Amino acid sequence: ANGLDDDDDGRADFPQDVGCIAAGDDDEGDANRPECTNRIDDDQDGWVDYPLDPGCAGAGDRSERDEPVAPACADQADNDRDGLVDYPFDPGCAAAGDSDEADPAEAAACSNGLDDDGDGVIDFPRDPGCEAAGDADEADPAFPPQCANGNDDDNNGRVDWPDDPGCRFAGDARENSDGPIAARCADGIDNDDDGAVDLADRGCEDARDNDEADGPDDPACDNGIDDDEDGVIDWPEDDGCGARGDLCEQAGFGLCEGVCLDLQTDPANCGRCGRACSDGVECNEGRCGELRDELLQCGRSSRNAEQFIVGALAEAGMRVRVNLNGCDPTPDTQAVIVPRGGAGLVTAASAALQAYVRQGGIIISEYNISDEVYNAMFPERVVAGARNGNCRDNIQPAVQLSPQDPFWAWIRFAPVAEGSTGCGYSINAYPGVTLLGGWNAANASFGYRDLEAGRVYLVDIDWQDSDAGFSEDSIFLMATMIANGPVR
Repeated sequence: ANGLDDDDDGRADFPQDVGCIAAGDDDEGDANRPECTNRIDDDQDGWVDYPLDPGCAGAGDRSERDEPVAPACADQADNDRDGLVDYPFDPGCAAAGDSDEADPAEAAACSNGLDDDGDGVIDFPRDPGCEAAGDADEADPAFPPQCANGNDDDNNGRVDWPDDPGCRFAGDARENSDGPIAARCADGIDNDDDGAVDLADRGCEDARDNDEADGPDDPACDNGIDDDEDGVIDWPEDDGCGARGDLCEQAGFGLCEGVCLDLQTDPANCGRCGRACSDGVECNEGRCGELRDELLQCGRSSRNAEQFIVGALAEAGMRVRVNLNGCDPTPDTQAVIVPRGGAGLVTAASAALQAYVRQGGIIISEYNISDEVYNAMFPERVVAGARNGNCRDNIQPAVQLSPQDPFWAWIRFAPVAEGSTGCGYSINAYPGVTLLGGWNAANASFGYRDLEAGRVYLVDIDWQDSDAGFSEDSIFLMATMIANGPVR
């Protein structure tokens, strides 16, 4: 504790010097590498070494074992009532094992409001040179940390702090996130660093919105005006406002060419702007007309399609018709499902199926034939992408894509259990397709492309097989595509 680097290792005194067990240690020399500096998670609590492990009072601490009562800088409490909690966020915390959260009399370089290293970025959590709010040195390291290096190190589609959920701050050395990535307006972080998070951010239209950036104009739900004249103004008071950035104050409405329209009932904008129902057909819950009576299966399937008649489909009394020799939708056909053996039937009937879809029909493909179905329905030519998956039949994806798409308002996203995905071929390279889910961000298993009033769902998953592990979520996902709308 004498302020000197007695062993000439570049570090002085407790808690920084590896040779110091405590401030009263009279020998700064490094004997054996202690647990709190050995790069091993000795107590298997998920944290490694000083200053990250709550069991490490200093770099020279011989034991990483956590005490029964967590120290002040790791107890999830704002002990000094400054609005900041624990290491690395509280300026009074030198490490997670620090027993005192009180801020120092003189602010550290990473919390003093100054650009000490002259890089144009100030303090923690923004400066890449700051590993904590109490860090005494703001200088950037020779090599940028993963959360400020411009790379997508964890391959989750997000880059660096503050956008990547795997980054706690810009100086974080690891860009690591596990599991599915939520939409930016539902991931619990301030992606655009404007001080507002998720639904409270005026850049968020709803929880499916994948962009927190604020627009140039005031959204209807944050403009101080009672736009729908219901006596209640803006988010969160107005029930019609899904978020502060919602463009319309009425529930179920969407902004089309500058006007808020009821997308649930407007036959000229049914479910989305510009989707027109046929003459005389009403728009119900964002779907043109009532559910039709028939589900047509073109080709043989090992899975009984009756499994998909659930929720609203069952209530409507929908029946299944199987045609092994053709693909012949009628005015009563709600949707056409095409197992792998039916690809040739779709190609042979492409003209009739295009007319069917243009009038509001739905087509759903299967494993290894999505390219053939696409080529039968659209002018561009595509080929199957890379093969992925575990061949467990589930169409329920591991990752959600296009979370802001209205499809995900019809059914909640629930990731399939690890190792239980279906198998198939990536559809990422198909022109004009809105990707909805897949094995990972680079390999989508299902999505859709609209053709006038109807829709073609490309589902390159082995759903026609009869694996007993086919989940209830997968059944309802298929039912949602058949209905092209909510079913529960």
